[in-house]
Amino acid sequence: MAEVRAGKMTVILLALVLAVSSATIISVFSQRLDSAMLNKSTELLGADLRILSREKIPSQWYQQASQRCIIKARNGLGCDKSSG
Repeated sequence: MAEVRAGKMTVILLALVLAVSSATIISVFSQRLDSAMLNKSTELLGADLRILSREKIPSQWYQQASQRCIIKARNGLGCDKSSG
């Protein structure tokens, strides 16, 4: 009990609370950063399908791609998201 009165125990308890709080904050920040990076990487790696053909690709395919907001790497055009 003499340690409590002298304030030594209070300092130890405050240090323990600070250490646990710091570890928790770092863990939560790390998880959020990991999640954000994963979301961003899926946006950057969005080429899910590649169409190759020896024949010319019909213009219908390009029209359907524009209607479905699929970005075409050939000419860099995509959809206008403001139009719906």
